[in-house]
Amino acid sequence: MTTRSLEERLRDVEDRLEILNLIAAHPPGADTGADTYIRTAWTEDGVLDLGSDKTMNGRDTIASHVRIPGHQAAIEFGICHFAGLPHIALNGDTAVVTSYLQILVPQDQGEPVDVPNHGVSKGFRIHRAGANRWDLVRTKEGWKIKHRVSAPMNTNTQCVSTTCAAPVALSRKVRVSSRSVPLPATTSVQVRTAMFSMPAICCTR
Repeated sequence: MTTRSLEERLRDVEDRLEILNLIAAHPPGADTGADTYIRTAWTEDGVLDLGSDKTMNGRDTIASHVRIPGHQAAIEFGICHFAGLPHIALNGDTAVVTSYLQILVPQDQGEPVDVPNHGVSKGFRIHRAGANRWDLVRTKEGWKIKHRVSAPMNTNTQCVSTTCAAPVALSRKVRVSSRSVPLPATTSVQVRTAMFSMPAICCTR
């Protein structure tokens, strides 16, 4: 096992905290239409791949997406991007982040529920759940998003887009603990397995 200096370990902690803040800021940024903030989170040549041939190139295009009428209507409706704790794989001046994301929307059916001291509501429903791979780079302004791919969790998805690199990744090996496990060649549910399991699960101290 490689022994790292205290300075190296401290830098690792600082990097991870900065990356956590970067990823954590995505949901409130999307839910408030904060295009100015979103523009600062991406590299100038950033790419956002949401699947179904819905790819945005360049941070200005990505940031402006939250200002389109459809997204503004979703905000008015009460959309909530609810993110899970991300896994961070650091590699010098680059990092790969893996995270789950749920899209929650107000429930407009059913009977209202009265929760003591928390009001009356019909609650929320999970509209969609997906997995995200974020490729980050260190810049002189800090960590930035260079590429993000979002894949739905349903099992009948063939690929997130026509430019998806998942079929290539499927032939690679995924490191689990100290073993290398080859993935089966399939284009179904294991597409996301390949895309989001490539970073090493183990972390070197």
